[in-house]
Amino acid sequence: MSEQAFRRAVFEFLLPPGYFESHMRSAAAAEPAQLTAASAAEPVPPPAQDEEPEKPVSSEQSEEVELSLALELSQQEANAEENSHVAEALLRSRSEARLSGDGVVLLRLDSHARSPQVAEALLYSPELAPCRAMVAEAGCELQPAWAGGAWLFVPLKESQFQEAGPDLHANVKHIHILALSEHEPLVHQALKCVPRKCRPKCYHESLGAPAALSVPGASSCGAFEETVSRGDTPPGSSEVGSPASPTLNQDRSSAGRLNGDFAYDIVVQRTFIHFPSPSSDASTERHSAP
Repeated sequence: MSEQAFRRAVFEFLLPPGYFESHMRSAAAAEPAQLTAASAAEPVPPPAQDEEPEKPVSSEQSEEVELSLALELSQQEANAEENSHVAEALLRSRSEARLSGDGVVLLRLDSHARSPQVAEALLYSPELAPCRAMVAEAGCELQPAWAGGAWLFVPLKESQFQEAGPDLHANVKHIHILALSEHEPLVHQALKCVPRKCRPKCYHESLGAPAALSVPGASSCGAFEETVSRGDTPPGSSEVGSPASPTLNQDRSSAGRLNGDFAYDIVVQRTFIHFPSPSSDASTERHSAP
């Protein structure tokens, strides 16, 4: 019998039954715990630091960063302001008419511009109701003080009126009407409601000078009929080339021979059209000596 087996037999004889097996099991269970405690007691080496420590930022670099941030912020503010201006312009364009030579006409009343009958016709005539509604919807006025007393049948703000140029806001007066070209017939229809004795005639006028409806020759009655059709002629006689009418007013100073013919003044007398004979001093016929 070996020495180890002999000792085991002695312990089993002296110790209570089953003690040896329980002792061996507790010893086997305590061995892993001792190994774990030993491994925990060993110092753990610190992890390797591959990254280099951050270097302090210099003042020049910080200034560059601040400058780039400021530029970016300024660009964002500029873009936001520009977008707001564009949005405002788009909203304004829906309610404000574009003032241009193609869409807006300037009309001039030759007389009775301040008469109550004319004002009543422009303010309450059913023909101009769409024009007045368009101006009211845009929040504009028909006869603002800054327009010199002119009638504005287009949605026009004071800023637009000033931006249109000095030729407009310096020459427009109470005798003028500003309207869209498509609404010009409505203005003429509204003025027909005015009594004949105080009914004005309405003419086109360019910026700075009246736009004359010229009569190229004595046989061109169509242009003359267009001029007379602007308003009914009151009883009596009136000269088309008079200062009250722009027709032939600019050509009176250059009256004379045109291509061998004489320039005639057209005069309306009641319901007849007369062509006066040229004066004797303007004659170009040659006579032989007696």
